[in-house]
Amino acid sequence: MKSDFTSYLCFIKKLNKQEETVLSAIDEILWLLKDGKWHNLREIMEKCSSPEPKVEMTISFLWEYDFLQLNETGRKAKLRPLMLKFINEIQHVEEEDALSHKGFEGAVGI
Repeated sequence: MKSDFTSYLCFIKKLNKQEETVLSAIDEILWLLKDGKWHNLREIMEKCSSPEPKVEMTISFLWEYDFLQLNETGRKAKLRPLMLKFINEIQHVEEEDALSHKGFEGAVGI
């Protein structure tokens, strides 16, 4: 199940189109890196639907704010351990929530 990791960041207000686009690029990159392995930046750019300059800016932002780390050459990226743990916890909560709703719906015949 693919998750919109950044959806937890925008519960306060409705986002405009530009904000949605930025968060979508972040989500795509986090989704690609959630396996905890090193990924070539070229691979990340090819797999993201956003234009290459936007992906580069997003990777730069995520690196600057310690969401991800780059290898010595700056050609590979992976999530920092704390961010990886956070994403895994979000997914676990979402899976539990989906199961509890599914079980609840079946129990009441909805």
